[in-house]
Amino acid sequence: MMFQPDLTASGSLEHIARSNVEIPHAEQWTMKSRTGHHDYQIMVFKPVEPPPPSGYPVIYLLDANSVFGTMVEAVRVQGRRPEKTGAIPAIIVGIGYPIAAPFLPIDTMTLPQKQRRNIPENPMVHRYRNKAALMSSCALLKKS
Repeated sequence: MMFQPDLTASGSLEHIARSNVEIPHAEQWTMKSRTGHHDYQIMVFKPVEPPPPSGYPVIYLLDANSVFGTMVEAVRVQGRRPEKTGAIPAIIVGIGYPIAAPFLPIDTMTLPQKQRRNIPENPMVHRYRNKAALMSSCALLKKS
């Protein structure tokens, strides 16, 4: 079943004001790698609650294009009632790419030879779309 808006009252949706959705208390900027060959989208969320005496914990995310909003909302909602959830408010730092897609496509041929050698022969590897996630997974697979 497909959603169809009720146009009987107005006859169209043209009168509806639209705007982008933003994540409150979050900001982002683009950084270049030290070599200048790669751009990274940095996303940061800071809670509105006062910090605990020890300071806010920091959560770092890779693939932030796909998971930043979800993590911010989960921490924000759970951090409202730490006595019930066990989750305290936290700063979230996401590392992503300056693209609109959720993942950066990866071409393993662009990896340095040393890293290509460490990619396991595993059919699950194709699911990783960025270098950081792929290389982290390869390191974990090598340890097991």
